[in-house]
Amino acid sequence: MSRIRCFLVVLLSATLPCPGGAPHAQALFDGVDAGMSMEQLLASVPGAVVPEPPPSLHPGDLERVRIEGLQLGGHGFIGHAYYRGDALSQLTLSLAHRDLPPDEALAAYDAVLAELVARHGPPSRSEDFLDDPQAPEREARWQVPGLGITLLYIGNSDGRGGYLSLLNVVFKPLAEETGRQARPSACGGCVRMGPVYAGACR
Repeated sequence: MSRIRCFLVVLLSATLPCPGGAPHAQALFDGVDAGMSMEQLLASVPGAVVPEPPPSLHPGDLERVRIEGLQLGGHGFIGHAYYRGDALSQLTLSLAHRDLPPDEALAAYDAVLAELVARHGPPSRSEDFLDDPQAPEREARWQVPGLGITLLYIGNSDGRGGYLSLLNVVFKPLAEETGRQARPSACGGCVRMGPVYAGACR
């Protein structure tokens, strides 16, 4: 029986002091910094566009910028930059091709995992749920200076030869992870991590 799971994440912007003492925004991925305004991101990051209408997260963070053409682990990703008011609150990378069968999606996961390990070292936590070949799940997490990273894969078959592969990489400040470990909630197998919800329930 397919496992039904919801990936829920929260990310608030953060800054780190640079050696000279001046404030420096936390780098998230490929030129995107936590302190960037919408205008700065659009002006400085290739492929950045404004989605219309902007999708929203609970309790109201808006995807104000979408970034096409990102690459990680040899695979194409779309970046989703969410804002709470004027502050960049979350960056999520989602696999551009979501119709991959489980074997291809898991190969993509392994390629992304290898690149993240090369950049940040081994994950501090990893979990595999591969008992159901039609609905495999894998997750890995890193805690690096000033930043938490989550790599998540959820696969699902529609029973007619079609597949939905959710492969996301989420970047968030480390301070927001402290004391906010994911825990089961009463929402039918969803996972809650802090007050902001983001992901795809099935």
